[in-house]
Amino acid sequence: MDAQNIPNTDSTALVPAGERVDHQVPRDPRAKREKQTAGKSLVLTPTEADLAEAEAAKAEAKSAKAAEKAAAKDAAEEARRQAESAAQEAERTSQEKRFFERLKSLESQKRGLATDITDLKAQISEAGLDPAMIAMAVKKDQETAELKALREARDLASDQLLLSFG
Repeated sequence: MDAQNIPNTDSTALVPAGERVDHQVPRDPRAKREKQTAGKSLVLTPTEADLAEAEAAKAEAKSAKAAEKAAAKDAAEEARRQAESAAQEAERTSQEKRFFERLKSLESQKRGLATDITDLKAQISEAGLDPAMIAMAVKKDQETAELKALREARDLASDQLLLSFG
């Protein structure tokens, strides 16, 4: 060997005499880190395990972001459903209250009308008339054409039955 050249134990390259070796060539050329030596950067290739780890970290971050987005969407949907349900419940309660008030009013009117009818029948009796006969005349007067035809057919059938008995 030349006296000027000293063999480098880490590589097969020869280093000239008097020059200092500032870095060593790594045994694994796919090392992950950067080495700073003598103002120069030496970028080493990441290993397959390092690449897989980086990909897994990316996938985990992406999955976490997607899960966070889905959770926010679910929360918004749940809030919308609750608001809609509350609105429907309020409408139902309002409708129930309107029905209650209307029925209460009609029942009150019905009691008032029943009192008025009783008073009128008493006046009819005092006048010497038959309240039942007047009530029947009112019912006949208020019949629809269809009910009137049905009543007349029934009356005719009952009259014929009585005639057949003799």
